[in-house]
Amino acid sequence: MLTKQQSLVIEQATAKAGGKLSFEQKKSTKAIAVYFVRASNRPDARRNIQNFLKSKKLVITEKKTSLSSENITEFQLGTYTVRIVYKPMSGGMTETTLNSTITELVPCLAWLNGLVQRNPEKLYEEVLSLPQQNQKCWVNSADRKSGVDFLEDMPKSSKFKEKMMNAVAITKYLEEMNSKKKIKNVFWTYRGKPAGVPANSPADIVIIFQDNTMLGVSLKAGGESTKEPLLNTYVNQVYYHFEPTGTQIKRLREDLYKNTYSKIPGIESPRYDEAGAERNKTLDALENFERTDLQTYEKYYDANLAIIRNKMLYTMTKDINLFKKYCRGQILKQSDVPVTIIKAVNDTYKEIKDSNRLSVLLQQATSVEGMVSITSKQNFDIRIKRYSEVLGTMNMSVRSNKVGVQHKLGQFFNLAVKYNGLNE
Repeated sequence: MLTKQQSLVIEQATAKAGGKLSFEQKKSTKAIAVYFVRASNRPDARRNIQNFLKSKKLVITEKKTSLSSENITEFQLGTYTVRIVYKPMSGGMTETTLNSTITELVPCLAWLNGLVQRNPEKLYEEVLSLPQQNQKCWVNSADRKSGVDFLEDMPKSSKFKEKMMNAVAITKYLEEMNSKKKIKNVFWTYRGKPAGVPANSPADIVIIFQDNTMLGVSLKAGGESTKEPLLNTYVNQVYYHFEPTGTQIKRLREDLYKNTYSKIPGIESPRYDEAGAERNKTLDALENFERTDLQTYEKYYDANLAIIRNKMLYTMTKDINLFKKYCRGQILKQSDVPVTIIKAVNDTYKEIKDSNRLSVLLQQATSVEGMVSITSKQNFDIRIKRYSEVLGTMNMSVRSNKVGVQHKLGQFFNLAVKYNGLNE
């Protein structure tokens, strides 16, 4: 362990950056001490910390690692290698995953072990104390390991109590389902899927009934009047369905280079986004560009967003049969294992009927047309039509969902695509 005086250096550096410091025992070794610094602006935090460390005559190295999308800071303190990893103050992809896991995993463990506690904090303590090795909810050993790690980290969520209330709601749902049809097992499908469930199923948990029939459950959480996305995917996955040869993606990358990336200092190659040294060079240029000219950075991102949205909208709507196939396979996930959508609101739940309605509209549709939003740079609509009659409108969006240097322009063409439901 670092001495008290050595630790004080790290604490002082973090204080200078306005961050929140935590020592990460699991990431550390006998020779390496890993600290997480949570900050609202991670590039600024890194710069302030590094400047402080340099003032203490410490030699620092900035590295790209798997620990974070942001570069880490590495330096020596005595016999220790110290790594400072920069994380968002709250939110971001890490917390998003943690929050969804609370809603998904806790109910599985609670129901399988007959836990009837309704107090969120007490329920968590009961779930945490369960022997995890042989729990029936694990699809495989890798998911078990991930699940145990998530369980330990759950209280770190800024929405811990709220998500635990959602977990109570889903536990109630499982209890009610069991009263109607006896349940044999409930799987948490984090990465793996139980035998018989398609690999692309959107199910967050899978219920196995006593008669061996199965039901997938896609879980959402939010307010009473909020609408959560019913599809979360990426541009490349959309294109793969509609144009699997990759020709259109190649053209999209070329257009983005011509219109934006070629204008950014330090980016000189049409291979700007290819994995490896070229991408790392581009990310370095983007980080510097965002830090030194934020206004132009945002302008270029908006330009990229418009190009991506318009091209994807055209690709999705030019063939009605391909569109129907996409919706049925990727949104409705129609297969031998049906999937229902359950939304938790505080400690209550309700079934989302949107999928049933969309299925009916697709059966009647003769064409679809795309419309970009005039009030939002990321939203667009797809109108489902029967000849000239508009049967319904699908609300879609495309946007960056990464953090750090890999967000916005650093996410390149592969932005997140969401289906947010049908108009009422």
